[in-house]
Amino acid sequence: MNEEPLLTRGVIGLAILLSLLITPITHRVTEYQLPETETSQQVFLGGFDSPTLPQKTLASLEEEWHRGVRMSALLDCLWLEESSRGVNMYGDYWKGKPLAYGHFQIHLWQHPTVSYECAMDLECSAKYVVHEVFQNRGWQWTPYERCIKSLTK
Repeated sequence: MNEEPLLTRGVIGLAILLSLLITPITHRVTEYQLPETETSQQVFLGGFDSPTLPQKTLASLEEEWHRGVRMSALLDCLWLEESSRGVNMYGDYWKGKPLAYGHFQIHLWQHPTVSYECAMDLECSAKYVVHEVFQNRGWQWTPYERCIKSLTK
């Protein structure tokens, strides 16, 4: 057996290994700064056509309570925990592809009534989350119980 092909394979393998070690695996996502307007963080919920949740704004959610927590505070906590308030819009990766999208990391395959555009839109996705929480389905969001607990202290 000729040792040159074995040596060549070893050198090529070492070069590939070194290039993988040197190359960064992830890239930092740049943060998008929301404009300082009334709709940026204070009033971003317009309402959801539902018998349990008529047209509302986030400001009016100050009067809505869920499990002893002001709904506006719960929604803000979920937004912070799920996407760092819109910084991380993709999550729960599987085989290199995201399963969760948007401000509230909605799994579109589990929520067929939510489009990709809605998940990525703060107002639309917030309406959906509020609707789900008022339907006692807040458990679908991992930080839900943690947010409830932290806000009831």
